[in-house]
Amino acid sequence: MRASLRTPVEVKAENAAAQIAELNRLIATGVDVGGQYHAMLERIGQNAVSPLPQYQGVDAAVGGAASELAKNFRAQQDLETSYATQAAELKKQLDNGELANHEAYLAAKAKLDSDYASRSLVIEQSRQQLTLTTMSDFFGQVSSLQHSQNSKMAAIGKAAAIAQAIINTYQSATAAYAALAGIPYIGPALGIAAAAAAVAAGLANVQQIRAQSTSFATGGYTGPGGKYTPAGTVHAQEFVNRREVVAQPGARSFLEDFNRIGMPALAWHMPGYADGGFVSPLANAPQLQAPVGPRARLQDPAKHASAGPTVANNFRFISAFDANELAQRILETPAGEKIVVNHVISNGGAVKQGIGA
Repeated sequence: MRASLRTPVEVKAENAAAQIAELNRLIATGVDVGGQYHAMLERIGQNAVSPLPQYQGVDAAVGGAASELAKNFRAQQDLETSYATQAAELKKQLDNGELANHEAYLAAKAKLDSDYASRSLVIEQSRQQLTLTTMSDFFGQVSSLQHSQNSKMAAIGKAAAIAQAIINTYQSATAAYAALAGIPYIGPALGIAAAAAAVAAGLANVQQIRAQSTSFATGGYTGPGGKYTPAGTVHAQEFVNRREVVAQPGARSFLEDFNRIGMPALAWHMPGYADGGFVSPLANAPQLQAPVGPRARLQDPAKHASAGPTVANNFRFISAFDANELAQRILETPAGEKIVVNHVISNGGAVKQGIGA
């Protein structure tokens, strides 16, 4: 009955004690072990150690990082309980005052400590990553406040976004190093380079967040994120562009200028033809066909110079080499002066403030 109730740890420790006793009996009867006595004691002691619980790793896709963190702490508790139970049993069975048994006990304890340290390291590394992921998720949720109408809440949200970016930078750097460091010879150098690149990208993202306004009342870029990630509140009489449009080359620069100065940004970003060149048709512009009809025969202007009526028009042609010169020349015309006067009348307060009046 006693034998059936023994745990695997007790069985292995008792078997080790019995093997030591049998080894000593054989030597006492004259059996020559060829100088392998101490090595045999070491093997007996190491074989007396039962495997400690193996941590199964992280699977945050199932219950989330917080759930995996709770499992991680339970795994650490199970490991410590198993270690303490086995250490006590080995000491009870092997460290009983006999020199041979004590030698085997030291070998067993060394192996048990080594196994415990390696398994604890895996658990601790996973715990650090899970803790960072949990914190990143928390700060990510709080960061949605950075575009709140309340300035204090917006400041809290912006600080949370910066904290999340820093955590993600650290995780990316460590993951990049770990992915390459195992390659023989050149792995560590490649890992350092990859980690440095991850840190540089992460710090650039942090700087971008720092530079962002906590309110979009004055317009501006909403920052990186998914296509459907909330990034602010849309107000009446505003216009929002699709992220695919913003991602096109040159689009963001143009939109920022357009938000800042309005329609004049069109002249800044339209290609110039001061040096000539092919004029590309505008995208999606309708293709108009020339009218088809009977060909007209033009009269010789030398013979019919007096027949044509005198035409008076009000067109004014302006030659300019860049957008700034063109705008200046237009404003010098009567129509341009009228626009300036109307603008001053409509924005009298702002004009007075600008000129210090």
